[in-house]
Amino acid sequence: MPHTPKNVENNSEVSHQTTFEKHKAERWERYLQAVKQLHSKDASARVSGVHALVVLVDEWLHEENLSEDEKIKEGQLIINKLCAYICSPFALASEYDELTQDSPAADGLYKNREQEFYIHKAELQAEADVRLSILKEIHARLQGPDKNTPGTWSDFEYDFSGSIFFYPVDLTRSYYTKPVHFSESVYWSSANFSGSTYRDWVGFSDSTYRGRADFSGSTYRGGADFHESIYQAEVDLSMSVYQDWADFHESTYWGDANFSESAYRSWADFYDSTYQDEASFTGSTYLDMVSFFDSTYQEVVSFSDSAYWNGGGFSNSIYQGEVDFSNSIYVGGIGFSNSAYRGKANFSGSIYQGQVGLSNSTYEDEAAFSGSIFRDTIDFGKDTGSGGSSRFTRCAPAFYDEANQQNTLFGAPNNDFATENSEGCPVLLTPDGLPLDCRFLSTAQKDYLENTLHRLEETNDEFLAAKNHEVEKELSEKLRSLTQELHDWREKVTALPPNSPNSTGTPQQTKYMKRPEEEVPWSPAGKEAFSLLDDYRKNSNDHAKIYVVIKDILDSHERQIKILAEQTQQYIENAFKERMAERRGRYAKAVEQLGNANAPVRIGGVYTLVSLVDEWLKEENIEYNERIAEGQIIINNLCAYIRSPFTLTSHYDELTQDSPTPEGVYKNKYQKFYIDKAALESEADIRLSILKEIHRRLQGPDENTPGAWSDFEYDFSGSTFFYPVDLTNSYYTKPVNFSGSTYQDWVDFSNSIYQSRADFNDSTYRNWANFRDSIYQGRADFNSSTYQNVVYFSDSTYRSEVCFNKSTYQDFVYFDRSIYQNWADFYDSTYQDEASFTGSTYLDMVSFFDSTYQEVVSFSDSAYWNGGGFSNSIYQGEVDFSNSIYVGGIGFSNSAYRGKANFSGSIYQGQVGLSNSTYEDEAAFSGSIFRDEIYCGQGTNSGSSSRFTQCAPEFYNETNHQNTLFGSHDNNFTAENGRGLPIYRNLKGLPLGCAFLAPDQREYLKSILRRMEEISNKIHTPHNPEETKERLEKLWSLTQELQEWREKVTTAQRTR
Repeated sequence: MPHTPKNVENNSEVSHQTTFEKHKAERWERYLQAVKQLHSKDASARVSGVHALVVLVDEWLHEENLSEDEKIKEGQLIINKLCAYICSPFALASEYDELTQDSPAADGLYKNREQEFYIHKAELQAEADVRLSILKEIHARLQGPDKNTPGTWSDFEYDFSGSIFFYPVDLTRSYYTKPVHFSESVYWSSANFSGSTYRDWVGFSDSTYRGRADFSGSTYRGGADFHESIYQAEVDLSMSVYQDWADFHESTYWGDANFSESAYRSWADFYDSTYQDEASFTGSTYLDMVSFFDSTYQEVVSFSDSAYWNGGGFSNSIYQGEVDFSNSIYVGGIGFSNSAYRGKANFSGSIYQGQVGLSNSTYEDEAAFSGSIFRDTIDFGKDTGSGGSSRFTRCAPAFYDEANQQNTLFGAPNNDFATENSEGCPVLLTPDGLPLDCRFLSTAQKDYLENTLHRLEETNDEFLAAKNHEVEKELSEKLRSLTQELHDWREKVTALPPNSPNSTGTPQQTKYMKRPEEEVPWSPAGKEAFSLLDDYRKNSNDHAKIYVVIKDILDSHERQIKILAEQTQQYIENAFKERMAERRGRYAKAVEQLGNANAPVRIGGVYTLVSLVDEWLKEENIEYNERIAEGQIIINNLCAYIRSPFTLTSHYDELTQDSPTPEGVYKNKYQKFYIDKAALESEADIRLSILKEIHRRLQGPDENTPGAWSDFEYDFSGSTFFYPVDLTNSYYTKPVNFSGSTYQDWVDFSNSIYQSRADFNDSTYRNWANFRDSIYQGRADFNSSTYQNVVYFSDSTYRSEVCFNKSTYQDFVYFDRSIYQNWADFYDSTYQDEASFTGSTYLDMVSFFDSTYQEVVSFSDSAYWNGGGFSNSIYQGEVDFSNSIYVGGIGFSNSAYRGKANFSGSIYQGQVGLSNSTYEDEAAFSGSIFRDEIYCGQGTNSGSSSRFTQCAPEFYNETNHQNTLFGSHDNNFTAENGRGLPIYRNLKGLPLGCAFLAPDQREYLKSILRRMEEISNKIHTPHNPEETKERLEKLWSLTQELQEWREKVTTAQRTR
């Protein structure tokens, strides 16, 4: 090998170093320029600065002349700058609530300042777009190529503390290896951090979330700090793993709070918090100390099906609604004392290995302990120095469940069951000092319990010490298996045999024993009264005595009737309570069945829940609103099951084939393919059964009438429907939410009525979709959706706002013959195949601007009663606006018409903007009437004249002898002549063959349009459907009359 001279090597090294220094200097200049752009008043310049900084970070990370630490150091400087921009204050954010409305609020800051309102609204949106661009670029680089793997920017530290996010935050499935700071922030819109991994400390404390917040499915390997935060809407923290400490204390939750199915490997603090709506901590595991004390729960809260491995505290709390601690394992002491339970309290079906403190509390409803095992002492009273006994004001605590033949077992003899009897119910005890029908653990049972708990604790310790993910997974499965084994044993040993003493007629403390009441035997008084009357009747001088005796007997009779009525009422109440308890038990069992691995068991759970809803709706002992509230809890469970993810749906395309595809994931895996295919089909059947049961009950006995389940809310948002959806002819009186969903198969919502809000936005339809013949009384949202197959919206009525904007239609779409009684948005959409809006009526503003039509599109035979906009659009195929009525200004400017454009046979009552557009084929206006000005050219400050490249626009149709009539002398027919054709005009300044409206024509047009506008305005006012139908028919009749008149007056005489 030839020898390279040393001076040549040195020169090469110097040259290489010089090149690198030049790159550093050039990047530094670009950095300074980008930072300068970030402070520009022009939003587009600020966005450019953002992208320049993003590119610089990527370049530093690819710099081969630096070590990894040096690359991170250079990039961190720029990351800090981007984070600082997000943290920087923006004055208009304080007016977010008003500036995100469509117009100034009547009593808001911008009252009578409309122009300033729209300027500030645009500024706020522009700044939101700048900051969103930063988050989107960061987000895209926090995700690795595979699930739960780091992205290229994961090794940076991020500090967003003190930020005000006046825009949605989407940082889902992000991976952080360094500390992350979001503390002391305010989120005005939604915030989604779900599915993320934090390998170091993360701070979300002292923050306020005004929209929905989602942290679900995340892993925290360092400390996680959420304390002193306020959640004004729903928050989801479920299915998460905290491998270090987790702090949620002193927080307030105004919406539903979901902490279910989570694992805490170190201490967890939830104390001193307030839950204004429902809260769920079900199915969770706490491997270290957990504290929930000093908290208030205003609605239902559940801690069931959980495991507490190192003790915990729930004392000094207030439970306004039902609380559920059932089916759990408590290792170590647990405290529930000094608390107020205003609703039902369920401690049943659990194993308590350490001491249990229940003293100095008030229970105002049922308290269930049956089916449980207390290995150590249980303390209700004041003998332990705990302050005072507990009081059960309505009924004694139930340690024995008569319906299920479940008693309670105790391991210690020195328990304290003393309760306050003066204002409450006592705990009746056996000679052994235990509640009636309860007993002590046998020696064998104690040994088994201690042995199993010991094995569980050992497995738990091994799990905590495990370093390998596979070992963790194996030990986790072992923990679950042992836990299930222990619960099965508990259920078996607390079940009494059929021939046990409790099944005899001897008195016992039943499930919920009332306080002792006076019992008066019933005896018929009628016979006795008539017998005495007959005796006394023989003595005619003793009439007064007769009356006194009869009165005493009848008074006694009346007292006995009153007692009987009270006893009957008590019986009815007791029967109702027993029914409620029985339903609660069936509900818990059915929910448990929904999580079973066996599909038929899950189906059974579905039908049980459906049956329970029907039973609650028929319950005569509670008000209708209470029935709905009870049913809604179950409906929420059914909806949640539909929303729940199912892994195999990611292989839907392949698993719906008859056999594995040659290049698919099941290549050469035939057995697995058919197993997974069967699993997908069985799960689809379960979910279909839920939808079918709901669908059947959303239909009334007659057409367009509510069904038995129409008064419930339905939330299917974020669902993946991997099966056909048939919800035709459905009637909803409450909000319904299908947003953020994916439909793998066909979907049919046709002929339905929505009395409240309906959300279908941000969804993807992979097969055909049908929404036609429906009525929307509340706001309807279909925006930001993708339709990959044909979709039908025709023959529908929208009585409130409706949004279809920012959507993509990849196949035919039909909106024909629909009525829009409020504003309608279709802007910024793409139509890749034919689209039809023919025969529609728009009673308020409509916007179609900023859209692209790849094929033929028709808006013909329609009526626009309050103006609209079609500007800034591209029409690749033919477009038809003919035979329509336009009341109010209408804009077609700044558009490109690549095919024929038909504006003929229409009446334009307001100004018409046609400027700054290009017409590359025929443009027809003949047979129309323009009541106000028409602008084709520059005189309107519209930018520039329009250009007609192939032929001049047609205002006179020679074949049909149809001309065009104009009402204004201030028109602008200037067209760009350099590269297009001019509009030739007569001496009156009108296109050749055209004329002005005659005075009588003006008067007729003004009169009939006024009559039509009056009818249109009345349709906006509240009225019954029959009146609306009658007015619409009158409007259509006048429209037909007006079109016939237009055709007549625009027909020129042949002699001309």
